[in-house]
Amino acid sequence: MDSNLFRVDGDVAVVTGAGRGIGEGIAKTLASAGASVVCAARRTHEIERVANEICDNGGKAIAVTTDVTQRDDVEKLASSAVDHFGGWIFGLIMLVDLLYRSLLLICQKRNGMRRWHLI
Repeated sequence: MDSNLFRVDGDVAVVTGAGRGIGEGIAKTLASAGASVVCAARRTHEIERVANEICDNGGKAIAVTTDVTQRDDVEKLASSAVDHFGGWIFGLIMLVDLLYRSLLLICQKRNGMRRWHLI
């Protein structure tokens, strides 16, 4: 398979939940494919570790502490990405953690917390 098929050189990827698990894996994979990565999560030490590992391996990354449920944090995240990597973010935005949280809230509202635990 042609490895150039999945290159994202020049794109900026904002990855929430980037401090561990799937988000960490996505952040590192996108960096290895050429993206500049903005690692976002609530735990600063985790995203700083991931961003440092990306940079140590020749990639470009920054860490921005973000709670995606807080409008000010999300605005800071976008501003930091633009300020650090350029005037326009084009490309990939990965909201790993947000999808899970959204589904959780929907289930809680529709079925109540007790029902959610049974699913």
